[in-house]
Amino acid sequence: MGNASGNLWGNPVFWVIIVNVLSFIADFFLESMPKLQARFFELPRPVQRAAVIFVSGPPIVLAFLPQPRFQSLSTIAITVGIIFIAVAAIFEILAFRQIGFVPSLIPGENKKKVIDTGIYGLIRHPIYSGVILLSLGLSLIFTAIYALMYVPVVTLLFGIITVIEEKVLVKDYGEEYREYQKKTRWRLIPFLF
Repeated sequence: MGNASGNLWGNPVFWVIIVNVLSFIADFFLESMPKLQARFFELPRPVQRAAVIFVSGPPIVLAFLPQPRFQSLSTIAITVGIIFIAVAAIFEILAFRQIGFVPSLIPGENKKKVIDTGIYGLIRHPIYSGVILLSLGLSLIFTAIYALMYVPVVTLLFGIITVIEEKVLVKDYGEEYREYQKKTRWRLIPFLF
């Protein structure tokens, strides 16, 4: 294992987590500062999409990097991991089919009506949920200890982003979004949160 566990600065897991946390911090500022958000929207679409990948990609990639692994993992844990990945894929596919890729990055578009049917009738942020479930599933399948330990951190960070994002959505949609929040109680994890 050598470099992956002994030297923090040379450990790719460390850098993936640092990049991810910094991207979450940038997203917090972006979501909470309308002037900064307006400037971000002026960037070319590929740059905007790359920014989204920096927030959602690292938790998924983390399981594949060199790190300590569980010595043995039961068939049940691996099966649960596969189920999490399948549910994540369903969440992501259904969400992207309903609203497109990164609709929050398109100012003025999708402002006609709150989408409250389909997967959005079950949870308010299915794309974030999909990233969390995918990260958890991959961590279990690849027996990745650091990746598994990072899942609660990512869940907390996405939870914070949803709070900030929903304040903006309430401003944009008003009472319609408040009604949606009452109707669709679950923010990220059905029947839990």
